[in-house]
Amino acid sequence: MGSPADAATLANSFEPILLFHQDEAFFPLDPKWYLERCALWKTAPPFADKTKWAQPPVIAKGTIAANNGAAEVAGGKTWIGTPGQDFGVGPLPVGQQPPPDEEHFLEFVGWEPVAVPPVTATTDNRHAALDPAEYLVPLQGSQAWYYVEYLDNNDLLDYTGNPNVSAGGLNLYSLVASNPKLNAPRMLLYHFLYPLHQETLEGCEDVLQGRLFGTYAGEWTCIALLIDGSPILADAKPLFVGLTSRNTSSPIVAPDHKIGMTVFNWTDADSVPDASGGTHPKIYVSLDTHGEYLHPGTPTVTPFWPGGVDPARSSCGQVEGLDGEIAQDITIPGTPDTPGRDPNAVIAVAKIFAGLLAGSPFGGYIGAAAGAAAGLEWATAEGAFGSFGATGTPATLVLPKANPTDQTGGPNFGRILRPKGLDFPEAHQALSVDDWNVRTYTAPAPDGRAYTYIVNRANQVWWAPRPTPRPGKPDLPNPDGFSGRWGPRVTNDPNIRRAGMKCPDFALMFLEALAVKLQMP
Repeated sequence: MGSPADAATLANSFEPILLFHQDEAFFPLDPKWYLERCALWKTAPPFADKTKWAQPPVIAKGTIAANNGAAEVAGGKTWIGTPGQDFGVGPLPVGQQPPPDEEHFLEFVGWEPVAVPPVTATTDNRHAALDPAEYLVPLQGSQAWYYVEYLDNNDLLDYTGNPNVSAGGLNLYSLVASNPKLNAPRMLLYHFLYPLHQETLEGCEDVLQGRLFGTYAGEWTCIALLIDGSPILADAKPLFVGLTSRNTSSPIVAPDHKIGMTVFNWTDADSVPDASGGTHPKIYVSLDTHGEYLHPGTPTVTPFWPGGVDPARSSCGQVEGLDGEIAQDITIPGTPDTPGRDPNAVIAVAKIFAGLLAGSPFGGYIGAAAGAAAGLEWATAEGAFGSFGATGTPATLVLPKANPTDQTGGPNFGRILRPKGLDFPEAHQALSVDDWNVRTYTAPAPDGRAYTYIVNRANQVWWAPRPTPRPGKPDLPNPDGFSGRWGPRVTNDPNIRRAGMKCPDFALMFLEALAVKLQMP
């Protein structure tokens, strides 16, 4: 990896300004700190069946050691990367893994409603903990944080030379890493972890699960920069900036389709210079969903579903609601990411068939006739017969927003996170302005654990592993990494909207999005 000293210098030079909405309750925190306060659970298929969640957790809450060292494992803590132990840490990234026969997930606060013990025969476990008040005590002692990852040009050449990182026919090596027009570029990524992502189904907030349609715990976002190859680091200038948001169009999406990345010219950003020669982009963060934007307002989110329509969205979530009535999870053919098929048609057939199954020993309690009727009722609400999902009562039909919008702050803001002492107009229109205090430090005795903000995948096994290097080739190494979820699994979640997020390889997402942009006229 690129020099940690260079990573620190560049991180300081381009440290972003994050501007939050007045009502935002959650802010990015240190993933190491978060990990150390979680429990690690293990589950088997079907992953949304809580009877498959092995109890007790494989590592109890508050006893995970993020690093392997005397101070880290003191007091009976267990290093998550312990050799020979099955804690979800391994060498294969998601795209190279065989069909999973197990999965690991982290639990920070628990499920709604928060209970002790958190999972029993009588607990619902359909949603992660939702109330910001439930996070007050667990988040005590945390502070705003990011981790920065730096890939110099040699790293980019080694990484993109591996054919396993190419996607959709994109030649990332020639389009980005070795592109003479980009003058030996390098990459800088700011990783952010939020404890909760809150996402409603717009226009359907009062219908079934509409208010909690896509809410989950453990959300990753990223700001990525492509920087020119100036031989003097202080003279280096960004060329492009990549920003993440929910449901960005394919192919630039994370493996579990919770987040995507869009690339902009650096000149599109409103940047604030500092006295030392650095420049800092203003990034407007959307309320609850933490999408990143270059301008305030209510930007439209582009969905990744085939044809640009999410079938559950256009039914006010009744796709999800009917799943709650049928005892078993339904595998829905045709969604997501099945080009050339009509997702509404295949889901309608699947749901009607599922209703018939409900009268069988495999299906539950509602009976075959009632199940078929429920499937037809869903098809009607879905719009197959010219109407859309219900709101308020089943007799009230509305058209929810096919393409949702995010909402940023402005002209007034809640919290602003900024480089130390930096002044700009919005800082005078915020409820609070806090300087980033991201640094390397050691916690006071008796704790003694070390904290940093520079990604070092050789020592930090909580990052997702990267594609396997080719034998005898100078591909970027892929040390073991954690492929599990950063929030809990939940019940009745066939489209994995409410399960915790997996940490993506944001470098790959950025390279793919940038390659697409560079090919645009």
